[in-house]
Amino acid sequence: LDLSVHNPLEFVIAALSALREPCEITLTSDSKYVVDAIEKENRAQKADFEEMQRLYFKQLLIVISRLRRTQIADNTTPTAMFVQSIAKHISTHFAEDLTLDTLAKTFSVSPSYLSKIFKQITGVGIKKYVTQTRIAAAKNILATTTLSITQVSAACGFDDSNHFATV
Repeated sequence: LDLSVHNPLEFVIAALSALREPCEITLTSDSKYVVDAIEKENRAQKADFEEMQRLYFKQLLIVISRLRRTQIADNTTPTAMFVQSIAKHISTHFAEDLTLDTLAKTFSVSPSYLSKIFKQITGVGIKKYVTQTRIAAAKNILATTTLSITQVSAACGFDDSNHFATV
């Protein structure tokens, strides 16, 4: 990250692009204070104002870093929320054809991106997650109904009841 950039906007863009993952940051009172101080220094241009701006920029980066850590810890990053919506979709549509390709089309992303972020956030691949969701649903149906294994396997999205019996 080049701290010698004189244009405040260019600096913020460079700082944000240095992050590994795209992020959305809502300005807090701390960050608003720092941005206001940077703008005030820019308007006043007193002695050593550029050094003060650099210091405020460093402070802003720390504030942004803290916000990101909080978002990541709370699973409220845009990526985590996107993965949560995919997991919810899987849990409500487990009986349907849920392959990596069909899910990628449903959510308008590439299969490789979907696979990467899903595993990164959940720690489990898409195929395994779908299978685990189907098995959990099947256990519930088997415990609460008198349906046959063949009927339960079909109701839970398993194409082959013989395969269902092995998982």
